[in-house]
Amino acid sequence: MYHVTHLDNLEAIVAAGALLADEKLDERPEVDISAPTTREHRRAVHVRSGMSVATFVPFFLSADAALWADLRGERVLPHWSPRARETAASQYVLLVGSLSSAPVLSDGDASHVLTRFAEGDALVRTLARLLVEEPALRSAEALVPERFPLEHIATIGVASVAARTRVKTLFKGIDASPRVAVYPPWFSPVAATS
Repeated sequence: MYHVTHLDNLEAIVAAGALLADEKLDERPEVDISAPTTREHRRAVHVRSGMSVATFVPFFLSADAALWADLRGERVLPHWSPRARETAASQYVLLVGSLSSAPVLSDGDASHVLTRFAEGDALVRTLARLLVEEPALRSAEALVPERFPLEHIATIGVASVAARTRVKTLFKGIDASPRVAVYPPWFSPVAATS
């Protein structure tokens, strides 16, 4: 599973020792990539009683997730903040973790009111269905409640050697030691489709 964030946000993530859910943040990220309306929708949609989508750390199930592809492409959906629309894909990192850490899956954009959520045995069935329905897989999300510790990050994908050096410097002297890999295909522009 893949969490996309701007490289400038990584210092605060490392300082917190974890990726934090939107509702657990004391202050907005350095580069807040979600539009305010997206955050409002995520606060309004409930996964289960008393827990909105905003109480979970979101992950894509694919490194080529639809929203990430849109941000890398020629058209940018309203999910993204004006600041995000001014950035280049090479300024982002993909934090990669194991799907076993996510107790909830959505079958689409978790901020959409028609999206269904799966837990327990239903999660396995939902994942099996998503794996054969590629367009659905590209929209689905894995949700981790409240925080995702740095120690659970297996790999950090970056666009360049310079970004890898910067990320490795941030992780010096802490217990978490994810592999930092330069993998340009994850950051390549995507042509808009009609």
